[in-house]
Amino acid sequence: MLYRLPRVLDAAAAGATVYVVEGEKVPGTPEAASALSAIDTVTGEQLAQHSTTSTSYVDLDGGPSVTVDVRPSGRVLLIFSAQIGWSVLAPGAVSGDAGIDISGANTLPPSGDRRIRAHIEAGGAPSNVGIFGVGSQKMLTGLNPGATTFTMRYRSNFGQQVDFDNRVITAVLL
Repeated sequence: MLYRLPRVLDAAAAGATVYVVEGEKVPGTPEAASALSAIDTVTGEQLAQHSTTSTSYVDLDGGPSVTVDVRPSGRVLLIFSAQIGWSVLAPGAVSGDAGIDISGANTLPPSGDRRIRAHIEAGGAPSNVGIFGVGSQKMLTGLNPGATTFTMRYRSNFGQQVDFDNRVITAVLL
């Protein structure tokens, strides 16, 4: 494992000769600890249940959201999850999304590549309850440096009440 991989890649991209020899530092050394300490992580959570019937993305009480200063690298790893559930009282499909809205130095609405979804087809008979734990991660690149807020927003895809709880978002600055 190369702990100085970004420097190696930069040197190779600049046309420099790169020599790889034995003796690279291993985890537990001061060099490895220094590399790991350069990673910043910010987490927001809302464990209480909140619901929506909106078919457009909306804010729910408590978000969660996190605000970070995007580094010059323009890279942020997002890790997000939620428990999505509903009571189905009639046959048909029920579906809910939790998406990531980005604001501040970078502005992007929730989209298919930054969302999680739970979906069920109730078929010919109603089912009582559907509860799904859903999570995902997304590496964002090419972001503008500066203060950026990542907020979880929610929608019901067919207008039925969808419940969201145990919502967590983590931003890892790279």
